[in-house]
Amino acid sequence: MKGRFDIFKKYKYSPMPSGNHIRYFDLLPGSWEDPIRGQLSVRLDGEDKSYEAISYTWGSDLTYTVIDCDGNGLDVRANLAILLRRLRSPSDTKRLWVDALCIDQSDEDEQSEQVRRMDSVYRNAGRVVIWLGEENETTAEAFNLLEELRGLIYISPKEQPLSAASTSSISRHRWHALERLLNNSWFSRTWVLQEATLNTRTWIHQGGYSVEWATVRSVIMGVCAARINISSHVDLTASHYMAHFCASILSDPLSWPLLELLEHTEWTSSSKDIDKVFALIGLANDQQTFKPLINYAHDAPLLYSQVALKYLLNGDMKILNSASDHSFSRYRQLPTWVPDWSTWPRASSLGPQISRLRALDGPHPYKKPTKFPTVSPHGSQLTVSGQFTDRVVAIGRHLPLARCSYRGIAFIFLESWRRLAHRNLGARAHPLMTKDMDVDPHVDPLDDVFARLLTLECPLEHLRSESYLRTYLRFLGQAFEHEDVFKYCDRMLTSCRKRTFFVTEQGFMGLGPYFLQPGDRIVQLDGGWTPMAVRRKRAGCFELVGEAYVPGLMRGGWEGDAVYEDICLV
Repeated sequence: MKGRFDIFKKYKYSPMPSGNHIRYFDLLPGSWEDPIRGQLSVRLDGEDKSYEAISYTWGSDLTYTVIDCDGNGLDVRANLAILLRRLRSPSDTKRLWVDALCIDQSDEDEQSEQVRRMDSVYRNAGRVVIWLGEENETTAEAFNLLEELRGLIYISPKEQPLSAASTSSISRHRWHALERLLNNSWFSRTWVLQEATLNTRTWIHQGGYSVEWATVRSVIMGVCAARINISSHVDLTASHYMAHFCASILSDPLSWPLLELLEHTEWTSSSKDIDKVFALIGLANDQQTFKPLINYAHDAPLLYSQVALKYLLNGDMKILNSASDHSFSRYRQLPTWVPDWSTWPRASSLGPQISRLRALDGPHPYKKPTKFPTVSPHGSQLTVSGQFTDRVVAIGRHLPLARCSYRGIAFIFLESWRRLAHRNLGARAHPLMTKDMDVDPHVDPLDDVFARLLTLECPLEHLRSESYLRTYLRFLGQAFEHEDVFKYCDRMLTSCRKRTFFVTEQGFMGLGPYFLQPGDRIVQLDGGWTPMAVRRKRAGCFELVGEAYVPGLMRGGWEGDAVYEDICLV
């Protein structure tokens, strides 16, 4: 910007006072064409609840505009400058909290201290403004459709799902306008998960259009839950994940540990890999344990190791399930027992499946290991207690990571897996695999276990009246006219994604890490959630290959008392 700002000195932040303080930006009134002017002020956290907290993505546009801040020039990105013009009142000063203005981004100590208060900033705000950028040629149509769909969902006092009849008049053009809005990059950012769930007074803005975030969330959930042919019109994957996550958090706030939040938000992205963790701490019920770890002077490998050890040294072994398949990791220097949360997509964690299986046995507290893990002085080796129970003797062909037809998956991959099981296990399954099953005498138990394995034994509502085997055979026969087959296929593809079928020396079959190899050992860890695959690295040390799902070994494994030994993971 030329003219009067040329004589400005570059703005220099004053040090933040010690204690519980927040910096705010007071946006001075003006018309659209006027230069942007404002003042920074410091208040105690919670002292003022009249401000608006802004949730937006910085974007990749590195064009900057100079604004007047306390009489000095402050560089802001172009999209933030537009937002300030949109929010500015012609007559009144507006108090805002915007991270790019209210945190000195060049001061790592201040940045760390202020990020520890982010949950408080958004929770105490008088209003949260979600900014999706300037409007485009489809914005008006998208916001009109949002209001129309909300009316269809709440046509009565009780919320009801959308139906084919109620949406039949909506044109493909209008669906694509909605898709364009809801595929905004804001919906896939890690930071916004906290910003969109801590305050009920939250609005979405795009250009001059606005709507309550609760309306958008309800519409997304309604569209994606509808059993109608909307999927051919729109792809709302990212926004559906976002809406579903927010609904889960709002239904049970502050009941999620950080580890579960990390497992459920792998699909999100952040400009800094450390923010994959920092952005979620304010939502966690164990946040006081992890807030001291917020330090922008540290790198992602150090942070990820610190988080893992906080759980492991307290006897929580579940985090090892998130450390699966380090072949996909960005940070190869990480020990194999430390999850790399910067990497996605990967196989979804088996944690929810294990919780379901244990619930079948009745509620009982999670059993911690009798001997807690220990870490070496240099932090690279973790010693755990476990029992080697089996060895992998054969693996199946990998399912393709690229798109493949149902027919191709069925006949090229799944049928070869089934034949591999019969070739290595003979005609019958290991007795432990069928111990808790209602075995049909007219069905080969090996085939039945195999068909159940492909969905991680997930009970599908409309498949309870018939065996998984019959569904599997109909699936192979391409009998796609029945809805149950689609349910089975979708669940199977989710379960098998980035996993490998394998057969063990003792006669078990399972789904394991994508890069599992013959010769890898299967170990039952003391306090572990699932069997784990490990690979000998050197004398006395093993790499953690990852979690495994093995029917018959998911409720504690071998009968009788386990004999544990120390296992060193590197």
